[in-house]
Amino acid sequence: MNQQQFHIALVDDDAEFAERLVDYYTARKMKFTHFDRAETLLSELRGHVGGTPPYDLVLTDLAMPEMDGMEFTKKLKAIHPDLPVIVMTANSSVDAAIEAIEAGAADYIVKPPHFPHLTVVLQRNLHFSQIQRENLVLRRTIEDSQSLTGGIVAKSPTLLKAIELAKRVAPSDATVLITGESGTGKEVFARLIHRASNRAEQSFVAINCSAIPENLLESELFGHAKGSFTGAEFNRPGLFEEANGGTLFLDEIGDMPPQLQTKLLRVLQDRKIKRVGENTYRDVDVRIIAATLRNLGQEVKAKRFREDLFYRLNVIPIRLPSLRERKEDILPLAKYFLERFATRYSKPAQGFTREAAEWMLSHPWKGNVRELENAIERAAVVTMDTAIGLDDLRFEALDSAAETAAIASTTPSAESTAAGENAGTPAENSSAGLEASLLDEFVKESERAAAPPAEAPAADHSLIPTVLEGEPVTLADLELRYIREVLDRCEGVKDRAAKILGIDRKTLYRKLQAADAAEHASAEG
Repeated sequence: MNQQQFHIALVDDDAEFAERLVDYYTARKMKFTHFDRAETLLSELRGHVGGTPPYDLVLTDLAMPEMDGMEFTKKLKAIHPDLPVIVMTANSSVDAAIEAIEAGAADYIVKPPHFPHLTVVLQRNLHFSQIQRENLVLRRTIEDSQSLTGGIVAKSPTLLKAIELAKRVAPSDATVLITGESGTGKEVFARLIHRASNRAEQSFVAINCSAIPENLLESELFGHAKGSFTGAEFNRPGLFEEANGGTLFLDEIGDMPPQLQTKLLRVLQDRKIKRVGENTYRDVDVRIIAATLRNLGQEVKAKRFREDLFYRLNVIPIRLPSLRERKEDILPLAKYFLERFATRYSKPAQGFTREAAEWMLSHPWKGNVRELENAIERAAVVTMDTAIGLDDLRFEALDSAAETAAIASTTPSAESTAAGENAGTPAENSSAGLEASLLDEFVKESERAAAPPAEAPAADHSLIPTVLEGEPVTLADLELRYIREVLDRCEGVKDRAAKILGIDRKTLYRKLQAADAAEHASAEG
């Protein structure tokens, strides 16, 4: 645990004890601020009500004049219920400490504490508090993801315009037709419209009209009666009934057979459905969101799609641009996917090399966002580095000579640049300028994220001059000083330090505890 990130408030009227404790932890890079009166800290914390307190944890004595630890804990928890409090108590007042825990304290420790034991208690409670904060952030993230823009990375004006239109129409029951190439996120858009609608608490039901045989699609949509066809052994409601009160998403509506187009038109007109094999109609209250990669206008002209159904569906048309049309979003999407997959697979990658970023901007992405997501997942799984490289991204099956030539053509030589060759049209030059700007900004951020943490101490042998120039030291003292230097280089992360030292974590703890006990005995002597 990186102790530098934590700030602890110490409330104790014993100035000598407080000084010893602060000195001990200052050397171990855990920041303490001492208050000799509980009311002083409460006054400061009242200025942060409704916001984030300046301390990660409060360590307080139980027996104090003016305001004891019990009353202080109750008042503190009233204004900052999520701020953990640990109380220190004498052996004779353990019952009082338990009472303090019932009042809201997170833990207690007997005073005077053994500092290594206190460290464990502090770290345990700080870790638990940190998990609680992370859970809160996660809950907020989930709530945000259920808003209209959640899960959609958008910087390009074209997609932002589509999102703004979806925001305006989401609360209505108007039928929406989403068009765009495969992989552009049509179903994601449909789900987010549903979440932002008045039907958000009801069902969202999706069906791909091109994935189900024609003879089964009617039964899937409208349901069937028992005995209506071979295999119909019981009455079965269809997806319209399942989505009643909610939203039905008809993906690839352009592939719907003509016979079913007629039945769907009647449902849109009358808001009634009839199961296969039945003669009675059932009322349904369903909002329709349809999607297709086809140009339905051309399908109507070719007589493959009913014109009247097209107009019924095309009430609110929303077109999603391909990834090629929104290059501003390629690198932010790549970063978003990498964070997700690096966490899922416990991989070290935190960014991309410049060559990888250039390749992503030049790649055609015919599969759009879906193809980019798959490429980043594959790269996150195979890489062993902190930055995704070109070899991680370029899959062997895709590595054709034509693609290699296309990539090479995007990076003109210095000679050709100087000679003014490869001069493109104004639009091409503008696109190149945009890519260069995006690359510069993205690579700088990516390099910062991918910078490897300091693992082992640098090989400058910093301990050797200290030993040779100063007074001779014992081997045990030298070992302890080296352990603490490694811990310092590892920012207090004991797992990492133990790995570098070639010992297990328990051995490291035992050595540190023995040294702390010796220092503690020396200080008391």
